[in-house]
Amino acid sequence: MKQRLHIIFLVLAFTLTAAAQTEATDTVSVSDTVDCAIPQIPFNELDGLYMEHYGDRYVVVHKNGKYGVYDLRKKENVTRIEYEDLSMKDRKMIRNRHYTFFIFKSKGQEGLLRISEESNKFVTIP
Repeated sequence: MKQRLHIIFLVLAFTLTAAAQTEATDTVSVSDTVDCAIPQIPFNELDGLYMEHYGDRYVVVHKNGKYGVYDLRKKENVTRIEYEDLSMKDRKMIRNRHYTFFIFKSKGQEGLLRISEESNKFVTIP
């Protein structure tokens, strides 16, 4: 899984860097196209969190065996807590904007989740 996702990540990073103003995929999440309200679960009601490096803005949180992304700076859930597995992959600057990437597994699908640090909007790439 990690080797396949690493290749997908490299292709995605290259495509995003080379593309003028286009998305790397035609499969996007609703969050990228519609202002979709993410349910906010109070931090003290979560079962735990995983931080890749001290000082990271985004952490993986979990509740009832499911995972999601939480923004420590804005103190809000960025994604729904619905993933079977989720881990931070990388942080990149693309066209003078910062993006954080996660590897996810949900409903038998694996892929990448890209979060725009400017807006907290995200795109999932199966």
